[in-house]
Amino acid sequence: MTNRLSRLRVVTRNLSPVEAELLIVGDAAYLTPETELVGRFTGPTCAYATTVEVAYPLRRLPQPVPDLPLARRVVIPEPSLWDPISPFLYHSTIELWQGGDMHQRLQSRHGLRTIALRPDGLRWNGKRLKLRVAPGPEIDADGLPALRAQGFNALIADWPDPALLAAAERVGFLLLARPAGPDVDEEADSPSLLAWLLPESWREDEAGWCAWVGRQRRLVGAAVDGRPLPAGVSFVLGDHDQPVPRLLPDGDGEMGRIG
Repeated sequence: MTNRLSRLRVVTRNLSPVEAELLIVGDAAYLTPETELVGRFTGPTCAYATTVEVAYPLRRLPQPVPDLPLARRVVIPEPSLWDPISPFLYHSTIELWQGGDMHQRLQSRHGLRTIALRPDGLRWNGKRLKLRVAPGPEIDADGLPALRAQGFNALIADWPDPALLAAAERVGFLLLARPAGPDVDEEADSPSLLAWLLPESWREDEAGWCAWVGRQRRLVGAAVDGRPLPAGVSFVLGDHDQPVPRLLPDGDGEMGRIG
């Protein structure tokens, strides 16, 4: 019987100038002692720099976790981080093997970064970043290089749009993404995906969207319309579509972090 991965997650466990440690967790249709997850990350690549690509293999965890039999780790020394100026990407090839046969191969792109929204603005990889949001509702993948040349580094876009997302990752654009509905994949990830933005129609299913917001680890924003917003909304769009923290939190003032 053919085996398949029902879910594959890549989680950044540690990110520093010295090394990046990624946790790769797979959920297979069935597990036996012969079920194996293998593969590698290669990179970095960058549209604006000459790089030397290196392969980083998946390795077993130093200490097995019984609840995560298909968990592996990748360690990348001196990682190159993704940002709008230098969008360094790593590419993964992950294979599911069963009884000596490969049953599935998945390929994806990854960018290493940290994001924090503080009262004084957006921090990307620890540095302050000002968004320049491109105007216009009809922006496609082919138009991103010209917009970047004009100084823009972000756009508001409907989600999902695979072609636009791939171009944004490569060119160095951030997305404020409007999900089509509150059933969007909550584990969706991309170095370009800065935050979710509630669609204008979200009040038509207010209960569903409020529940969705409450489950998010990622930053969620909304436009101001004079009515109450869900408690989990961490920013509103201010002048020139800048993300403005909605509430001043306790402690060091950090609104949220992804990475």
